[in-house]
Amino acid sequence: MRLRRAGKSEKTGKANAKPNKPDRVPGIARFWAFSVAGVAVVLLGAVVTLAVVWMDRERDFGTAQAARTASLIASDLGNRVAVQRELLQRWTSDTALREALRSGKAQDRRVAEEMVAARVPSALRVRLTEKDLQGPEAMDAYGLSYAGLDLVQQAVRQREVTPLEVHLLGQQGVHLAIAAPVLDEAGSEALGVLHVAFPFSLLSSPSAHGGVRVLLQQRAGDKVATLEPEQGRVVEAAEAAAGADVAGTRLRVVASAVGGGVSPDGNELLVAGITYATLLALMAAVLWLPQQALKSVLEKDH
Repeated sequence: MRLRRAGKSEKTGKANAKPNKPDRVPGIARFWAFSVAGVAVVLLGAVVTLAVVWMDRERDFGTAQAARTASLIASDLGNRVAVQRELLQRWTSDTALREALRSGKAQDRRVAEEMVAARVPSALRVRLTEKDLQGPEAMDAYGLSYAGLDLVQQAVRQREVTPLEVHLLGQQGVHLAIAAPVLDEAGSEALGVLHVAFPFSLLSSPSAHGGVRVLLQQRAGDKVATLEPEQGRVVEAAEAAAGADVAGTRLRVVASAVGGGVSPDGNELLVAGITYATLLALMAAVLWLPQQALKSVLEKDH
């Protein structure tokens, strides 16, 4: 049986037939997706690196700002204390105080106390004590706390004006105290002690200074008491970026940048996230446009 030979028209139709156009160009979309993923990783790394650099700079700036603030406040408080110390230094060789102490009469001491109080208007209380004070009876007689008694004894031993310190820490009657020995004419022996209490407001200072938190610290035995500088309330100790001693006192100003200067807050994280997403979207669009153009050309070639 002989097969029929294909006609001319059939051959021509087969020759002119075009291959079916593929539904899509394989590999282009996958290339775009991989490109976007690669850009996302690189961009994320860049954002994290910039964030670390930014936080380091913020930390350094916060520390420097805290150090400047602590130094300025300590200097200001030291100047206030210096005025009072100079006044007490003059009383160490005052003739009237010597006579009152040598007389041994309580009335003469009270007159001397009133004289000193009139010349130190910022004082809360002035006490002219004997040099050999011991025990609770002496404390009751002169209205002194244990810390006040210890301050008087320091002045006798050292024969010089003591540093200013905070007494009755954490109590209702918190105040500042200082003591000056009343010396004999030769300056070799203390005849008694002038104990002066000042309100804490003498060293009062705002607890916040331009983004820096400020606290005061005083060592009490083996412990360190931390005080807020406005009213002298005892507060929980906080990590400080910098500190400076207050001249003429047992106090130290400690300061730290509010927020620490190292951790971004919620708003900053939100802005960083939006920025990252925006940049990623722009990069994806930049890659998508040439990808679409290349896809179109390849489809036409097929």
